[in-house]
Amino acid sequence: EMLAVLLGRLAYVRSHSAGDAPGASLTGLDDPLWTITFSSPTGDHVLDVGKRSPMLGGGQQTYVRAGAPDDMDARVYAVADDFDSFLRRPVKDFRDPVLLSVAPQRVTALTVEGADGFSLRQIDGAWRVKTARFEDDADAEVVLHVLKIYENIFIDDFVDDAGDDLSRYGLADGARLTATLELTDPDETVTLMFGAATGERLFAKIAERPGVVLVPSGLIERLQPNPTFLRDSRITRLSPEDVVQYRLTGPSGMMVLSRRADGRWDLLQPFKGPANSAAAAALLARLLEIRAEDFHDGAMAATTLGLAPPMAELELLTGDGRSEMIRFARASGDTESLFVTTDEASPVLSIPGSEAVLLAPEVTVFCDKTLSDLPAGTRVTQLELRRHLDAPDEILTLRRDDGGDW
Repeated sequence: EMLAVLLGRLAYVRSHSAGDAPGASLTGLDDPLWTITFSSPTGDHVLDVGKRSPMLGGGQQTYVRAGAPDDMDARVYAVADDFDSFLRRPVKDFRDPVLLSVAPQRVTALTVEGADGFSLRQIDGAWRVKTARFEDDADAEVVLHVLKIYENIFIDDFVDDAGDDLSRYGLADGARLTATLELTDPDETVTLMFGAATGERLFAKIAERPGVVLVPSGLIERLQPNPTFLRDSRITRLSPEDVVQYRLTGPSGMMVLSRRADGRWDLLQPFKGPANSAAAAALLARLLEIRAEDFHDGAMAATTLGLAPPMAELELLTGDGRSEMIRFARASGDTESLFVTTDEASPVLSIPGSEAVLLAPEVTVFCDKTLSDLPAGTRVTQLELRRHLDAPDEILTLRRDDGGDW
C-alpha cells in the first residue's frame, strides 16, 4: 500500500516551468537531496531532487533534474511538490506489515503450546480438539473463528532482521507460546513463536524465517482461548432430518412420536393417532438445540457429581437403523442443575436447568386437532347429521342437487 502511494505521487509530478535554471549550487542539484531511479524494461530513468525555494507569486518550488548530471539533454524543472513529505519516511514504512496470512481453508491442523495448550485436527471433514485433559469433537464454527485470527497477523515494529540470539527476546527454548499450523495447497508447516513482553507488545517470529518483530500483546489471548470453548456443545450430533422416531420418557410418562415418509407425524404412545406435526417437529428441534454450559470428563464424573437416577430419557431412532439414548439427571439434593449423559465413554454435560420444562410436555399439545382434512377444492354433495339426543337417533340428511340447491 505504501509503495502504491509513493508511485502514485511520483506518477503525477508536474512542472510549472522548465528550461534554464540558476546554477547547480542554487538549485541544490550539485548535491541532490534525493535521487530517484525508476527501472523499467526500457532502461533506468533518473530524477535528481534539489532544494526548495520561494516561487514568484507565493509558495514554494522544488528543482528537479530529469536525466543524469552529465547528460547534455538533461533538463531542470521547477515543481510545486514537496518531495520530503512522502520520501522522508523510515524504511519500515515500506516493509510488508503482515507477519502471517493464512486462509482458514488451508489449515488441516493447529497445535498451540503454552499455559493452556490444545491441538485441533481435521479428520474426514470434521474437527477434533485434544488437550491434556480431554479429547472431543470440536465446534466447527468456533474453530473457524480461531483460524480466522491467523488470516492477518500484523507487525507493530521490526526489531532484528537476523535474529541470531533468540534468547534476548524470550524466543529460545520455552517460548511463551508457539502455534504450529499444518497447511495444504501447498503442503507446508508454519510455526509462530511469541516471547518476552516489552510494554504492551511481544517479541514474535516465524520459526521458518529469520527476523524478530513486535506484535500487540493482546494477540496472545486471542490465539489461546479456553479449550473448553472449542468443544462441540451439542448433546447429540444428530439433526432433526436424521430422526424418524423419538421416545421421550419423563415425569409425565412416555410419549412416542414417529415421522411418516411424507413428513407428517403420528403419535404412538400414550395412545395412537395422527399427531400435530408442527408441534412434534418443533419439540424435536428444540431438544436437539440444547447446548452444554460445561463438561465433566472422566469415568467417575457421574459418581463424583452424585447424579440421581435419570429424571428423563430421550431415545432417538434414525432412518438407517441407528439408536441414541440421552439421559437427563439432577445431582442429588440439587433442584437447579441439570446434567446430560449419553454413554460411559462420553463426558457428563451441564445444561441450563430451565431446559427441564422440555422433558415433561403436555401430551395433548401433540394430538392432531384437525376434525376434517378434505382436499382443497372438494365439493360436498351430501351431509348426514346423526343426533343422539332422542331415542331412536334422529338422522338429518342434506343433499345438493345438480343445480347446487340443497
